[in-house]
Amino acid sequence: MKTTKTVQINHIAVWILIVFNMMLNFVWYSPSFFQNDWMRLLGKTSQEFENSGLMRYVVLFVSSAITIYTLAWLFKQLQIKTFYKGVFYALIIWFGFSFCEILYIDKNELRHYGLTWINAGRSLVIFVVSGFLLGFWNRFSETKIPDVPPLTPEQPADQNR
Repeated sequence: MKTTKTVQINHIAVWILIVFNMMLNFVWYSPSFFQNDWMRLLGKTSQEFENSGLMRYVVLFVSSAITIYTLAWLFKQLQIKTFYKGVFYALIIWFGFSFCEILYIDKNELRHYGLTWINAGRSLVIFVVSGFLLGFWNRFSETKIPDVPPLTPEQPADQNR
């Protein structure tokens, strides 16, 4: 009997990435990084963000969890077992689903390209780090495969007919 290893979702890695996503969001949009340019390009003030309430953070948490778990599920389906394949596939997924969507929405709403690059840059960092960690820190399950003798020309494939 043979055994095969299949990639499973590493829930610890996923939760680390959810926390990382939230922390990166706070740093990325802080005064030390892109907050001033981002708010200027949005036409908003820091007071408006301070008055926006807790819902922003709830949405950030829920959307982070959905995004990271979806990526982990895709990696499980694709059987991504190395960090470089993780980064490669994360880049493809980011470009096809995140960057292109951000670009379209920003251009459709007549927003400045600078805003697109700020938002897409944060998304790129999340996807690359997630691809690296999910590809590197794998969790496997072993499945036993029974040995099946090969069919001979005299033995039909379906003996029930």
